[in-house]
Amino acid sequence: MKNRKFLVLGVLGLFLVASFAYFVGLKSNPSHKDEQQLKDLLSKKETPETPLEINKRKVAEDIAAISAALNFFKLDVGHYPSDKEGLQALVQRPSGLDQWRTGGYIDKLPLDLKGNAYAYQLSQDGKSFKVFSRSQP
Repeated sequence: MKNRKFLVLGVLGLFLVASFAYFVGLKSNPSHKDEQQLKDLLSKKETPETPLEINKRKVAEDIAAISAALNFFKLDVGHYPSDKEGLQALVQRPSGLDQWRTGGYIDKLPLDLKGNAYAYQLSQDGKSFKVFSRSQP
């Protein structure tokens, strides 16, 4: 009778261990639905920018930085640089400007994609400007 109790307890213990192992195995192996969700997430990865998109973004960022510097120049000095002073007025003090910010308005003027300086054109009324690249893409 004693051996029979050990046999029943042994079989019961084995059943519990096997059940636990089965349950843990189910949780560690993703279901078909989980696998499909993972595949869907991986297939939705962002497409990398094309070289043309990267170049357009770089030019837009350069022009935005120059434009911001020009607006700070106007806040300090009271007007935008003349066409003659050009963008260089952002890094070197034009003669006769006492209100010019020490250190300038931009550390270094960026170059366009072909290594040329961006062009600057002040409107006739002096209230607006254009910054652009003369280089063809």
